[in-house]
Amino acid sequence: MPLTSAHFCRGTVPVAFIFIAPGEIEDAQQHPIAGATGSNFDHALEHLHGADPAMFPSKYRYDYRITNSYSDILSSKRGNGRTEPKVSEVKQAGNLARIKSEIAECATIILCGKRPAALCKLLSAPGLQLVRMPHIGNRSLNHQYSVETEYGICTPTTRRVDRATQWAKQLIQALARADVA
Repeated sequence: MPLTSAHFCRGTVPVAFIFIAPGEIEDAQQHPIAGATGSNFDHALEHLHGADPAMFPSKYRYDYRITNSYSDILSSKRGNGRTEPKVSEVKQAGNLARIKSEIAECATIILCGKRPAALCKLLSAPGLQLVRMPHIGNRSLNHQYSVETEYGICTPTTRRVDRATQWAKQLIQALARADVA
């Protein structure tokens, strides 16, 4: 397994995913996007790998570069009382330098959520493909994507898998439309 921290995984595939900020679960496991968000991401990678194995050669999340728009652990259980950074914190020069360093070898960057999307213009560089996507946590998936099955027939797990697959399909479409800076 690649070396990871609560906010970062170097991976080996030159595709980077930027999420919001690590929380309690990421801190405890010392891996980015753990818990339900990580599970949703795994389901999305299944589809992404099948749809475009050249761009997504692995189904394993930690084969990809993963970082966060903010590296500090944020949790309502901790003294900071919040789970997302302020946009001003994300755009601070030191934080921006950290992100640029962490994604330096990647040609495709997927910005997952509103805070990472705020970095789009700041990260833009020649030859870099930037794509904005909704976050892949349950709250965002439930808000963004509906499941077209009868509620009693479909389990919560199958609804989550369906929503993660819809997210992956949207990403494939966005990559096809995305311009390279």
